[in-house]
Order: sequence, then structure tokens, then C-alpha cells
Amino acid sequence: MAVSDRLPLAGYRVLDFGWVIAGPIVGAILADLGAEVIKVESRQRVDASRRGRPITGENVQQGDQGLHPDLIPMFHAVNRNKLSITVNLADPVARELILKLVPKVDAVIENFAPGVLQRLRLAYEDLVRVKPDLVMLSLSATGQYGPLRDVRTYAPSVSSLAGLESLVGYQGDEVLGMTGANFADPTAGLFASFAVMAALYHRNETGVGQYIDMAQVEAITCLSGEAILDYSMNGRVAEPQGNHDLLMSPHNFYRCAGDDEWAAIAIAGEDEWQGFCRALGNPAWTQDPRFADRAGRQEHEAQ
Repeated sequence: MAVSDRLPLAGYRVLDFGWVIAGPIVGAILADLGAEVIKVESRQRVDASRRGRPITGENVQQGDQGLHPDLIPMFHAVNRNKLSITVNLADPVARELILKLVPKVDAVIENFAPGVLQRLRLAYEDLVRVKPDLVMLSLSATGQYGPLRDVRTYAPSVSSLAGLESLVGYQGDEVLGMTGANFADPTAGLFASFAVMAALYHRNETGVGQYIDMAQVEAITCLSGEAILDYSMNGRVAEPQGNHDLLMSPHNFYRCAGDDEWAAIAIAGEDEWQGFCRALGNPAWTQDPRFADRAGRQEHEAQ
């Protein structure tokens, strides 16, 4: 038996309309787990992550002048282990081809803005007519039906909308945010892949498919659960905390001798604190009453 036959999703087939990063990550995870994933693109408008930044040289003899796709590593990273087809989704013939393929798949995933598949007549209500037990995921930025459904955005502003960006920075200083990282994309993709697998399990148990309307912003918001709960219960507004930790102390990067030399120290409990003190040779300052317990060390961590 081949290794691929022993993977948990071996025998499942997925139609992947994923676009850029968040949607394709869902398909990549399902493919890693053994599913046959077929990526669908339009030749007239290939996945934007194929194109990326043009690679050019100093003269016309060097570089590709931005004419050739597939040079961006991210595209290959999030579309690994997939099959691929190109169709002009605006063409009625292509639509019929997709409708013939859907009965042969277990799940369909997409992360277009709300309304795109409806205009192409390839929305869930169209597909479920030819595949009644279909599992379909729509992973738009803010959901299909809510008051923010028309917001078109990418990962950096999704995490801003979720409030996560406001927690990144140093205490008492300007909020830094995620400094351009597309943190929201892989996070939403990971959450969504589990949602699809749960729906497939449910279908196996009941014979009933599901439509999953998942907003990327909801996946990111749940990462701020402590801050949300603290505000709900205590009225405290969370602020950036730099490299500090709400429970561990000391917990930070500390400058050492030398040019740009640093040590990362993270002490979780009393045993670790005592071990840390022994490693330093139990200097006199470790006996300071201010550092006698975790609460005191946290209050006076700056010292």
C-alpha cells in the first residue's frame, strides 16, 4: 500500500477555486492529508500569486521582464501537491464543464469576494443541484451575508479589522502592527481546512453536505480571545506588551556585552526562577524582596 493511500483524506477529491494565499492554503493542507485537489484558474486571469513582482535584470538581456509567471515561491508553497486546470469561467461552455466535474468531487473551496460565483452561476445553490451532498467552503474576508460583506481586503487589513494589529508593539509606544506580514492568510486557511474536514466527517456520518460561510476576520479575532474576555469582564482595553508575557516573568530580550548581543529569557515558574538564580551564581539582587514571587517580579520586571 502506498503512503498516500494511508493518509486520512485518501480517496477524497476537492475542487479548489482558491485565490492568492488564504484559499489555496486550505487546498494545500487537504492535499497534504491525501486528498486529490484540483486547482481551477482562468487562463484570462490566472492566480495573482503566480505573477508577483517582476524579476528583471539591468538590461533587456537579463531577467524575464515580468512576462513569465510561476517565479514566486509563495505560489508553489500554497499550491503544492495539486492538479491544475484552466478554464474561462465567463464562458458558458466552461461553466458546463465545471458542473460536470462537481458531481465527482467531495468538496469545493473558494475565497472570492461575495457575489463573484453568483455572477458566474457557480455558487453553492447552483452546485448543490448537481451534487446534493456537497461540502462547500466560502472563505471571504468578512463573510457572505453580514453588514461588512462588501469589504474587499487582504491579510494585513483583515488582521487590523480583527483588532490584532493593535496588540503588536511595545508598551507605551506607537503601535507597530504586524509590519506587513500576511499573518491572517495562513491562520484563516488553517482554521478553514479543519472546518472542511469536520463537514466531510459530518457528511460521512449523516449523508448530508454543508455550506461553510467562514469570514477570515473571525478566524483572526479568536486569536485575541484573552483581550476580548478581559474587556468584557473588566472593561480593560488591551495594549501592546512588547516581549513581555501576561504570566511569565522575567520574559524579554536583554542586552548583553558586545555589539548587538542579546539574550532571550523566559521564566515560567518558581522552579525555573530558582534554577535561573543558581545559574547566575545567586547574586545579591536575586534576594531582593521585590523579586520574591512571580507577581513581584512581574510588577518590577523593568528593574
